[in-house]
Amino acid sequence: MNAKRISGIICILIGIVLLCLGFYGKHRMEEAREQIASARAPSSIIPKNPITDPIQKDIAEGIKEKYYRQVDQYELPVMLLFIGGGVFIVIGIFLLSFGRPKKN
Repeated sequence: MNAKRISGIICILIGIVLLCLGFYGKHRMEEAREQIASARAPSSIIPKNPITDPIQKDIAEGIKEKYYRQVDQYELPVMLLFIGGGVFIVIGIFLLSFGRPKKN
């Protein structure tokens, strides 16, 4: 095996690892969004009151929005993992296909 083929195999392996990390990160972000969406304001502590219910709802929505923003900050790194994984796999395939020894 020559150096190009070994480099190609290494690039493909790095690409696969990056894609796996991207899928893992995306899955964790979806789980976090589901947990945020299912969270409720502590209305069992305060009895139902037509005056305070809209206020509690606004506070709960503001808190949820804050947590959604915290989850969304990982959108770019996860997307870059997918792009980097794809690029490494393409480079690896390119190196494998053109790294073959020439036949005389």
